[in-house]
Amino acid sequence: NEAYVGPGTIYHSGFLDGFRVQLTLVPAKRLRLAVLSNLHATRMNLALSYTLLDLLLRLERRDWNAWFVLSDGWP
Repeated sequence: NEAYVGPGTIYHSGFLDGFRVQLTLVPAKRLRLAVLSNLHATRMNLALSYTLLDLLLRLERRDWNAWFVLSDGWP
């Protein structure tokens, strides 16, 4: 995703019948994240994934929830 600047991140997401998943891999750091929710129309999964990456990779923290609200207009 162009919004997240991190070391070699790979993403995949999907949704079905009101459920959403965000998978994030950082092979160089042997890091794997899976965020699941029962909220269909939300960017919370991405915001949480990016926040966790910032924390786990010791990168500068950013308010990803605010970023998605401002950029997409999603609640």
